[in-house]
Amino acid sequence: MPSHIGIRTGTRWALSLAGFLAATAAFRPAAAAVHHPARRETAVLKVENDGFTDRIIYVVTESGMRQRLGTATAATTTTLTIPPVFLHGASYVWFAARRFAGFGYEWSPQTYLSPGDTVRMMIQSGVGALELASVSGGG
Repeated sequence: MPSHIGIRTGTRWALSLAGFLAATAAFRPAAAAVHHPARRETAVLKVENDGFTDRIIYVVTESGMRQRLGTATAATTTTLTIPPVFLHGASYVWFAARRFAGFGYEWSPQTYLSPGDTVRMMIQSGVGALELASVSGGG
């Protein structure tokens, strides 16, 4: 075998390898961008459940969007976090409570929320409506 054929084959192989490596490097996924999420404050709901049954607590917007916040255990005070999505623009909301085995809701009066607020809500056995004791803090 002549030596110039071996050189050409080696050169072709090296060029092929270099082309392959360049192509794979060109299509390599970019490094993940570092995202620094904007600070999004929440609000807090403190539920004083003086009733005899646990209640499922919801937050409801004027547009009808509803989200379960958690469970208020009977005869205790439970602290629940209100997500930031409910605190933008005109944030008028209602709170609703439902017994685990019940179908009806007890409703709070409409209230305005802003980031950093703390809302105190009272549930009394047999009353049928939720009482908002105070809204404090926030902006």
